[in-house]
Amino acid sequence: MLTVGQIGGGSSLPPRPDSEMRKMCLNMKSSFSAEDWTHFKENITPVRLGFFLENERIKNFVHTLLSTNPSSKNREKAMTLKNAGNKAFGSGENKVAFEWYTKCLAFMPHEDGTSDAAVVYANRSAALFHLTQFSLAERDALLAFQLGYPTELHYKLYERLARCCIETGRYSEASKQLQKATQCLSQAKGLDETKVGKTRSALETLLKTCSGKSSSFSSGRDDISSSTDATYGGTKLPEVVGGRSNYLRACSKGLVLKSNEKKGRFVVANEAFRPGDVILVEKAYVSVLLPQHYHLQCFQCYTPLEAPIVCKSCIHVSYCSTECQDVAWKTHHQYECKILGALKHAGISVICYMALRILTQADPKQVLKWYDLIAPKKRELSTNEDANSSGNEPNKLNGSSVDISTEEYKPDHTAIFQLVTHYDRRGADSDFHQVMMAAYLLNILKNTGYLAKVVEGTNMSAGEVELKISLVLHRCLQFLQFNTHETSGWNPDLVKDNSVGLGGALFNTLALFNHSCNPAIVRYFINDTVVVRTVRTIRPGEEVTENYGPCFITHEKKERKGTLWEQFWFDCECVACNQDWPTFDKLTSEGLRFRCEHCGAYVSKMDENLGLLFKCRRCAQPVNVLKSLKALQESESKYNQAMKFFENGDESNGLGILLENISLLDRYLMAPYKDLHMCQEHVRKCFLNIGNRISKLGFWDPDKI
Repeated sequence: MLTVGQIGGGSSLPPRPDSEMRKMCLNMKSSFSAEDWTHFKENITPVRLGFFLENERIKNFVHTLLSTNPSSKNREKAMTLKNAGNKAFGSGENKVAFEWYTKCLAFMPHEDGTSDAAVVYANRSAALFHLTQFSLAERDALLAFQLGYPTELHYKLYERLARCCIETGRYSEASKQLQKATQCLSQAKGLDETKVGKTRSALETLLKTCSGKSSSFSSGRDDISSSTDATYGGTKLPEVVGGRSNYLRACSKGLVLKSNEKKGRFVVANEAFRPGDVILVEKAYVSVLLPQHYHLQCFQCYTPLEAPIVCKSCIHVSYCSTECQDVAWKTHHQYECKILGALKHAGISVICYMALRILTQADPKQVLKWYDLIAPKKRELSTNEDANSSGNEPNKLNGSSVDISTEEYKPDHTAIFQLVTHYDRRGADSDFHQVMMAAYLLNILKNTGYLAKVVEGTNMSAGEVELKISLVLHRCLQFLQFNTHETSGWNPDLVKDNSVGLGGALFNTLALFNHSCNPAIVRYFINDTVVVRTVRTIRPGEEVTENYGPCFITHEKKERKGTLWEQFWFDCECVACNQDWPTFDKLTSEGLRFRCEHCGAYVSKMDENLGLLFKCRRCAQPVNVLKSLKALQESESKYNQAMKFFENGDESNGLGILLENISLLDRYLMAPYKDLHMCQEHVRKCFLNIGNRISKLGFWDPDKI
């Protein structure tokens, strides 16, 4: 099972144990006098934040991180890496050359008027051609042109483009590129005449090869920015079953939102759903990639990289296409580019990156308006209450569940500030880390030019703006702690734990789903969009639950409840916990719990004289258990049939049979039942396999070069 929240959960959200940020927190805490602690505890969040915003230790800490962990390019390192690539290419070690050139590009300045980066892309194009990666070789050659490849060498790139076209059966296009190469060769100056003659002869030979041959393939790629060049990049998002709800726009219309005092907001089925149905498709409000994947997955869309296109300004991130590169720069990376090195070395959790991204991806002119959504009311200023305790809680009506799907739920900035924060349960010690983290993020944000744009056109002082923005950051940290989902990708090459964490994301609608240790759904990710499918039959009136990490099939009740209490601050009362279901390895076929085929409720044998007839406790109808026993025999045969399809590589048919089998078992049996959960686990893996993939490139860290 995927974990949820473990990337940022916990009672006080501490930084990584060995991180610089943790050391800073401990130093600050130890320096607090008894009077300081009294002052901190007795005041509300704005006063607490004010205590840290002008703290010289934090300012010096940020300054040190920025100065010792620069994100800027380094031409000296780049040239060393380029020379290593040239040496490997000259020795015929094309894969090694590709790797050196890729690292070189991360460090090479992409300045206007210079051709350094263009030459390296051209060199990598040559290595990719020899590795038979013709599409990528072609894209790199086109990038070299865009970045100012030397005019006198244009003939080389046109020849390579022609050869790529020939290898992919596009002879007509190859002829055009060869003609351009010949023209450029004639106009080139300062070239050795002997070399010119040999090159012209080679071009003529290639032209003859293309003559009379018809193209068998068309790339359809006129603009390189539209090409991801990854086999995964074009995965199509599925549609939700039955059409989208008018209220929960990310969900199927068969789902409704309800609320009561005990559960808060939760999602209930208004219609029946079959195993495998798509019930939610939602793009993340905010999503970030973990630093270890910066050069493995696209920084913008998570596509696994094959030949990374690097950021033009920093050494840290790469993209699958120039389109993603441009979108990231225009939305958030123009601010984060200079500070990623400092953020990485601080050792902060993924939700801190997310809190920062919520601001950097937003219009600076709008974020001050967000403060009005969380601003403490006047009556609270003399107490230790915060905005979260006034008006932003979901509807609560004396424990009864009410349908609140009466108007469209808009997953926008207003919605995120209504997500649960458990502020009323936080102590001063718990809030210390978040207040300090908000102050740290504010101080580092001051080095990006973002706050200057926030201040423009306002009548507020810089200090007043900084306090309000830090309060917004603090609130983001609070709700992200309990509502963040881990994003993941599938690595088929791993023997176990094929699902690999990629980062964190906030899905406003999915955050409304409650937890169960026996979840009704599985989620997987396509780029930064989550797809939710059912893994069992869901009946009308049934709550639709997901899983926040611990599942009954792998974790004992005590461990599950402890984890959920520590990370999410609630005592789980799902059916698996209330009935203390055994873990998967302890499940047996004894003590079967039969389901009424009329109403779906549990049935028990009420009278020994009934024989194979059981009596339903809910509808009082007699139920013939012989049907159930026959279904069990049929399910075993179906499972074996599905496994044969999987062994033969036919996942589509195998998955279809497993979903039919789950429907069959759901109709006659109540969980827990070993065969049912075995089918569900196979189905989960099949669906995860549809989503994001992990890059096959080797990990490398620019900070270690």
